[in-house]
Amino acid sequence: MVPVYLLVVELSGDADRKRLDYLLEKWRGVAVFRRLCSGVYLVDADTGVMVKFLDDLYSRFSKDVVSIYRLGEPEFVVQPLVLEKVFRVSRGIRDVWGVVDFVMARFKGVLVSDLGSSRVYRVRSRYGVVDLRFVVEESNGDRFLRVFVEGFGEAVPHVFDRISRELSYLEGGR
Repeated sequence: MVPVYLLVVELSGDADRKRLDYLLEKWRGVAVFRRLCSGVYLVDADTGVMVKFLDDLYSRFSKDVVSIYRLGEPEFVVQPLVLEKVFRVSRGIRDVWGVVDFVMARFKGVLVSDLGSSRVYRVRSRYGVVDLRFVVEESNGDRFLRVFVEGFGEAVPHVFDRISRELSYLEGGR
């Protein structure tokens, strides 16, 4: 895997920008440069190529105005927060889906998938985006509506509290 570097060159004017553009064009066949903004680039190049490129770059720009960073994968993984609530419902399955559709329309939820006994909606709030999964199950003659709210940050508890209040009249949540 080819390393990726972040190259930052502090440009003081049009002459510096043209000098950098010329240099990048010269090295374009050997390394891949992706411009993020003026003077900031992602560079895909082997270490040996990068050393030669930096030698050429430092011959044209002061080392004080050039910064180079090697980028890599983070050592951590952020897992989404999942909150679950189960409602025992006495209504028919069609009625339950009707209530879910009505509540999701109020939340401006977008249907992502419908597998018959489960549906997934995506909801945007001022706190962020969450996915809501609704599953209707029958067990020993009782019907249950399971609600899973999944996402990141403050959006999850915010939407979870709102959806719990909206669906609480179906029957006592537990």
